[in-house]
Amino acid sequence: MKKVFLFFCLALFTISASAEYYDEREAEAGDWAIGLNINQGTCNPVFNLGLGGKLQFYATRSLRLEANFNGFFKFRDVSYWDINLNAHYVIYMKKGFSLYPILGATFMHGRYQNEDLDYSNREGSFGLNAGLGLQYDITENLYVMAEGMYKYGSKRCLDDYDDSDKDFFVGPRVHVNVGIAYRF
Repeated sequence: MKKVFLFFCLALFTISASAEYYDEREAEAGDWAIGLNINQGTCNPVFNLGLGGKLQFYATRSLRLEANFNGFFKFRDVSYWDINLNAHYVIYMKKGFSLYPILGATFMHGRYQNEDLDYSNREGSFGLNAGLGLQYDITENLYVMAEGMYKYGSKRCLDDYDDSDKDFFVGPRVHVNVGIAYRF
């Protein structure tokens, strides 16, 4: 009996010592955040740069729901945009850092338009998001973040009217973005 009691005391001590510490900069349930980000999206052979915006809602202190839009500039006659609904589970670490896995749904849209503007093709694809993000709290309300995400969607082809040996696809894509957000 003494061994069992000692085991439970040791387990309780270990759990309390490794529990998340609370920082005044952490979010509370019901908080909102709005942010901007710079994106880089890849879908071989297209590597687009883009801009995006996001709206986040903290359902609990650790569960954050996010809606975002990303638009990507034209590269090799192809442009993209996407709309995402994601969930983040924020794991608070020391000194203002947080790590969060990302899981969600996406709608990706691609458009091919040749340089002469006499031919264009567009295609959309629904899919799933999975990724990982890192956040650093600059102040109580302002934070920066970096995210990497894989967007899995049906591999819909954007026809290339002029050069049939090129294959441009709407999905899947990999996104890397950095951004800043304000929590209120």
